[in-house]
Amino acid sequence: MSLNEIHGRLALITGASGGIGATCAHQLAEEGVHLALTYSTNVKSVNELVEDLNSRYAEKNLQISTHQVDVGRPDEIAAMFREIDAQHGHRPDILISNAGHGKRVPNVWDITLEEFDNMLNINLRASFVLVKGVVEHMKAQRWGRIVFMSSIAASGGGINGCHYAASKGGLTGMMKNLSTRLAEYSISVNDVAPAMIGDTGMVPSTTAVPGIASTIPLGRLGTPEETANVVTMLVKTGYMTGQSLLILVPAKSGVIGRLCSDEVIRRPQHLPPHSSSPLTAPTCIKSAFISGKMPKSVSRKSGLAELRACTECRGRVLETEKQVLRDESLLVLRKGKQGLRFRAPNLDAAEVRCTGLLSLLRRLNPDVDIEDALRTIAPDSEYPESVEIPQELEPGSESPGSSHGFEWNEASMARDPADGMVSLPTARAEGYLGNSSGTRLLQTISDLLPENLQEHQGESPARASQAGSPSLLMHFANTAVLDNLVDAYFLWYNCSYPILHETTFREKYRSRQQIHPRSSWHLIFYLVLAIGHWVSTGGSPLSQCSYYMAARSRMSMRMLESGSLVAVQAFLLMGNYLQKRDRPNTGYNYIGIAYRMALGLGLHREPPSGTHDTLLNERRRAVWWVVYCFDSGFSLTTGRPVMASDSFIETRLPLNVDDSNCALDSPLTAPVDRPTTYSAIIAQARLVSIANRIFSEIISCPYRQSFDLKAPRSIDHQLKAWRLSLPSYFTAQDVPTWFRGPRAIVGWKEQNLRMLLWWGSQRLCSVPSEREEAQNMCHFAAVETIQDVTTFCRDFFDTLHTGLSWYATYFLFQASVVLSIHHLRPLPPLDSSLAAVNQELWFSSISRARDCLASLGPTNNAAMRCLAVLDRIRDRSPPGQSAQIREYDSAYQTQEPGGEMADTSLAPLAVDPTLQVFFEDTSWENDLFEGLNGFPSTDEVDLFDYVGNTGHAMP
Repeated sequence: MSLNEIHGRLALITGASGGIGATCAHQLAEEGVHLALTYSTNVKSVNELVEDLNSRYAEKNLQISTHQVDVGRPDEIAAMFREIDAQHGHRPDILISNAGHGKRVPNVWDITLEEFDNMLNINLRASFVLVKGVVEHMKAQRWGRIVFMSSIAASGGGINGCHYAASKGGLTGMMKNLSTRLAEYSISVNDVAPAMIGDTGMVPSTTAVPGIASTIPLGRLGTPEETANVVTMLVKTGYMTGQSLLILVPAKSGVIGRLCSDEVIRRPQHLPPHSSSPLTAPTCIKSAFISGKMPKSVSRKSGLAELRACTECRGRVLETEKQVLRDESLLVLRKGKQGLRFRAPNLDAAEVRCTGLLSLLRRLNPDVDIEDALRTIAPDSEYPESVEIPQELEPGSESPGSSHGFEWNEASMARDPADGMVSLPTARAEGYLGNSSGTRLLQTISDLLPENLQEHQGESPARASQAGSPSLLMHFANTAVLDNLVDAYFLWYNCSYPILHETTFREKYRSRQQIHPRSSWHLIFYLVLAIGHWVSTGGSPLSQCSYYMAARSRMSMRMLESGSLVAVQAFLLMGNYLQKRDRPNTGYNYIGIAYRMALGLGLHREPPSGTHDTLLNERRRAVWWVVYCFDSGFSLTTGRPVMASDSFIETRLPLNVDDSNCALDSPLTAPVDRPTTYSAIIAQARLVSIANRIFSEIISCPYRQSFDLKAPRSIDHQLKAWRLSLPSYFTAQDVPTWFRGPRAIVGWKEQNLRMLLWWGSQRLCSVPSEREEAQNMCHFAAVETIQDVTTFCRDFFDTLHTGLSWYATYFLFQASVVLSIHHLRPLPPLDSSLAAVNQELWFSSISRARDCLASLGPTNNAAMRCLAVLDRIRDRSPPGQSAQIREYDSAYQTQEPGGEMADTSLAPLAVDPTLQVFFEDTSWENDLFEGLNGFPSTDEVDLFDYVGNTGHAMP
């Protein structure tokens, strides 16, 4: 490869989602350069860029990766380099440090120390960190190209403030030093200093473009392509180093544009063509700064000619002033220390109004960043997509203060999501997960399967495509769409968790145009739309769900400064929705806030005696028990301690009333003997009370020498009594279609609790006979779960909406994993006659579970992920067992409704971004779940640890 050949090299371009960065990506791709592109927030633009590059340059077989990075954070840059190493095999050969920050604060007294540090972190320190990340690779190969994106402000100009000028000036100084230090390794270092480039945000307002263009002899702004041309030239010219190239057309003589002035001055149309701007004389020095020449009138060799020039300038000013004053309605000419300026008569009023609005905004929300808020409102027209916007400080995955690696961050909409069921491990820290989570079950399986040194070729799906799907179209004005989503919420979600009173909500929904824009009702409304959209369609990706993003934008810290039933409802809806959308830790936090706020509102206490009992009181009871169930259920799912306690709860369970035609202030009606929206939550609340006991007495109980089955038998008896005490409509065939789903979920939860009860008990048993009894009870509970879930999915397939499918997948997968553990680690049975029966049940149950997951897969990505794990368990099982499973697969293979055979291949998984963690390298060698090193991956206390090869493992 020649000294200046760049084909096949790897270039890292920061701030590549638009503007100059995206244009550089296009030019280098055309040269056959592989790309690593970074962005801060605009995932849609960078995905569209990658799609365009792959389409235009398909014949070049480019390797293109994208990385979300806040360049102001060195830990994120380090994580980015690890991703580049994994995806490209080596560090970049070319570095184009383009990302920057240009918040305009022109006056030094307005620049805070925090803003100063932030500016230097992003514009200067980030380039230093990036260079350190690539320079060793460049030195080793004795070839490299480094290009910084500087600015004319490096020479002291610009309008963004002294902190911006300092950051760019420091960048140029660093470039000069590095160019001399690295030249011996054939590494060139240069910077490009563009000025007045269009489509980049250098011009904060499109209305200012004509005025600025009029000051430039070419009559236009520069383009990103022209800047990228210079960058490409530097990359292809190794003999040029240590140069700062200013991309600028000198301004017309005597005219000052945005570069050095606070205002854009437009020539009045009525002025004669030969007349000059009234700024000519007062701003000669500024004009010279732009043109690069100092006027003679201020040189050391001044004379009559120079003085004459200034006199002529003054004359033109006076002449122009006379003409301007003839039309006071157009412009007002002001004279001050800085010279003469044209001002429109309405400009003063606009400035006063703007100042008042800014003061009002800061009074309403002292923490608001107005510049960032404006970017959110009009990102396309006002601000560049290539400029990296610094993010708030977040707990880093490699923070020295991390507590056993349990820190987590789900704020990014672009990063791969976690698993909301907490059944599949992930490749990064996602918070503490305990013994009852599905992740721990998979860790147990990890030690039970034989090592397989021969990996199947092509088994790992390719890394998920970075190209995003089109954004969900917002139809807030389409009544038909909104009606359908509201109907879906109340038909398929609220009947299980009656957080909202349907009659009250629909009344407000019909008159929503009259509700004040700041009303908290709008937050509830958007959450109803988001959940309705999810249960009815599966939902678009979370980052593209307009309804969720609208709800998210309505939430703020101020919600925690007051307490209300509406706020509790909002946190409940948001928390449960985010869990279902694979943001479990964020959802966990929202549920915790709802729980604390509910306590603060006294929802756990009955109204004072003598209070007239209305439907509003019953609604408060219903919301409390939903909080109780969510908090307990979420804790059991994640294996985290249960916070709710029955000891202080005074609120009674809600009555099974039909409130469909009642107002909130109406007297409480008598309960009915038929399904209502309260039926499922009443049964579930009673069940959760038993679940809390299972968690505290069995699952989280440390291993001890003496343990008998008295406690689990007592709890098992409670579960049976609970089931027998359910109203008849929980077992009747003739029930409303809408109630089949809530009833099934409650039943599956009871079976899952029985399974976990005996699963936790068997590890505590020291007597072989009791251990075998616990194992058999756990085994049969898992078999019953699989039978009930698969039967329901077969008989009522048409009623399986996304929410119901989510629960079916969760309970089905956990039961299948528990069965696999039993039969991958068999114990010599005390009663040999049961061995064959158990083996038969295992094979048939696993086959039924796999077929059911395959039927759910087309509309449920989680089902396909779980099916992939079961397939890998089957493929890595001991040879005899694996063959038997395959025989049962062919014998019990079911068909999806419609007659087509379920597709259980791994092919569709390649487009599922959450599956990439299955196949990434980890420290677990020769393990079935290579890449599934999930929770807890490091220092969890032994008392919580009962996977294989520990002191408390099951025999």
